[in-house]
Amino acid sequence: MITRRYGHLFPGRACAGNYRIAHSKGPAADRLAIRPYPQEPEEIIVLPDTTRLLLRPIRPEDERGLQDIVSSLPPEDVRMRFLHPMRTLPHELAAWLTQIDYDREVALVIEGVDNQGCRLLYGGVRISADPNNERAEFAILLRREMTGSGLGPLLMRRIIDYARNRGTATLYGEVLSDNILMLRLAAAFGFTTKPVSDDPGLRLLELRL
Repeated sequence: MITRRYGHLFPGRACAGNYRIAHSKGPAADRLAIRPYPQEPEEIIVLPDTTRLLLRPIRPEDERGLQDIVSSLPPEDVRMRFLHPMRTLPHELAAWLTQIDYDREVALVIEGVDNQGCRLLYGGVRISADPNNERAEFAILLRREMTGSGLGPLLMRRIIDYARNRGTATLYGEVLSDNILMLRLAAAFGFTTKPVSDDPGLRLLELRL
């Protein structure tokens, strides 16, 4: 069951290790170099076991949460997601993934609450479009324990709908040929697949919207 809610009603608190952004003292108009945080995609998700999760756009203070997800994954899962081995998510990459321009990009994250009542990121999905909004690349990241929970298909469905509503013509992504789970998920949503010409270890996924 999925119910629309405002994000500020979601329970849980920021705990030690979470980044918090200081308030700016300047005029708001001076800070709008990029499109501001969109609240429309915020959504409460209730899993079959009654667990409540929040789907929302990513924020800069989610950097540590993304790093924690990557650190918790087995090396093979990290390779599948980032296409090469990585033991930790570097600060520069984490900052780039969380500080985005919503005019051409969108990233949605799934947030829950752990046993201590602290907010915890369980995964997310993102797209990045070209300047003409003709093609947008997508990527999904989930904690291992959330595999099989239905969140992967949910995130895929939401990002497809979001891209379609933005007028994006095509979604695409490059996936390792041995990433069977991602290939199956994409096929279930109608993506076509073909080899990447200059790298036989990759498959190109495409979906016309």
